[in-house]
Amino acid sequence: MRPRTVFRTFMAAVVGVMWLGVAVPTATGATITSAGTTLTYTAAPGETNSLSFFRNTFESACEGLGTPCLEVSDTVPITAPACRVAEGGEKATCRLPQSVVVNLGDGDDGYFAGWDGPSTIDMGLGTDVAEGGSGGDLIRGGPGNDIIKGFAGDDTLDGGPGDDRLEGIAGASGSSTEGTDTYIGGGGVDSVTYETRGDPLTISQDGVANDGAPGEGDNVDPSILTVHGGGSDDTITGSPGRNIVSGLGGNDRLHGLAGDDQLEGGLGNDELTGADGQDVLGGGDGDDVIDGGPGVDRFWGDELTACISGLCASGQDRILARDGAAEAINCGPGTDSAVVDAIDEVFSSVGPSDRCETVDRAGAAPAPGVPAPGPGTGTPGTQVLRVTVQRVSLDRRGRFVLRLSAPAAGIVTATASTRVTRRGRRRTISLGRASTIARRAGVVTLRLSPSRRSRAALRGLRRIRVSARVTFRPATGEAATVSRRTVTVRRPSR
Repeated sequence: MRPRTVFRTFMAAVVGVMWLGVAVPTATGATITSAGTTLTYTAAPGETNSLSFFRNTFESACEGLGTPCLEVSDTVPITAPACRVAEGGEKATCRLPQSVVVNLGDGDDGYFAGWDGPSTIDMGLGTDVAEGGSGGDLIRGGPGNDIIKGFAGDDTLDGGPGDDRLEGIAGASGSSTEGTDTYIGGGGVDSVTYETRGDPLTISQDGVANDGAPGEGDNVDPSILTVHGGGSDDTITGSPGRNIVSGLGGNDRLHGLAGDDQLEGGLGNDELTGADGQDVLGGGDGDDVIDGGPGVDRFWGDELTACISGLCASGQDRILARDGAAEAINCGPGTDSAVVDAIDEVFSSVGPSDRCETVDRAGAAPAPGVPAPGPGTGTPGTQVLRVTVQRVSLDRRGRFVLRLSAPAAGIVTATASTRVTRRGRRRTISLGRASTIARRAGVVTLRLSPSRRSRAALRGLRRIRVSARVTFRPATGEAATVSRRTVTVRRPSR
């Protein structure tokens, strides 16, 4: 081969390698910069971060930077000229700032704050998990299905595009009113949960800072689709649009307002009011009063599916469905009553557990343009893809272990609670929440970890009556279904 040909071949190879280097950027590590009293953490493109902050008060750990100092840890190398970077590059010790800004960019990232200053956190693109600290945090989830928890402090949690889960005081229970929090959705199936709370709450999706316990001043924005109450007697009012509201424990009052809403009472004697729209209403366990209001509604006296007596929630329910529209009513187990129109379909042939024992039926003309629904038409209860709760047990670490049978691929989410009596007062205790992705039909196991306060409430009990609630959301996009089971579990011997 001639020398000139060899040179041309060599240069073509060099240019090709350079072009590949430009076209495919690689992660180069995160950077920490300081401007005044603000520390800024910026992730590199293409990397997945698991970032944590810790406020350290030991002089030896602060390495001459003064106490307290801020320890910053990640799973990627960190460049921080103004900080002390440990060997390996994944941990830096910095002077304690007055505020922090974090930009995590793309990737499925995690952020865990262990300090008490104000923070502005942008999680960026991806399925992210963020847990704020005890200061005032502004956390933006960005595009993706994110989990954002604020903890103490006056926090603003903005889910951004995607199906996000927002929680202000994660892991707390009882009367935890630390901080005034604002919750903002982003157009997806966004949810706000107060499920670990044990004090009475009032929540209204009106964009006003009047939510939570008296004087708490939370603000649940109308852009939030789903709201979960706590373990006490809550009053939850939706927005004029579509809402999904779950009362969980306690004697709750749920109001849907306008829009096609889904209301589920949960444990306790609840009052459900659908108002305008085509609503789906389920009382859950307890003696409930269910009023659909105007529109073609779907009524379930107990859980939001037909069920077998003895295996699901029950109660003496009263259903009010007399509004001139043709509707379908399943009263569920228990001695129930229904006030209906002559054109309503009151189920009695599905099984004894679905019957209404007392029916007050009156003649009424159908509402203009409203057809009578067929059994289960376009409503929950038509899905056969439901999880079976095979077993509930308690392991040696104090976790409640649920062995479940998933009918297909999908997302499985479980919550559990129990009722205890202390000092003459009966309370609902949350036992935790967990979820997993079932890749195919088969057995899945979820472990629910109660909070410290819940464990204290259960101390000394050898037997615990557990009410488990499992939601299954099929990967095929069909409507979610709910399964329930109540069992008594024993503590394992030591």
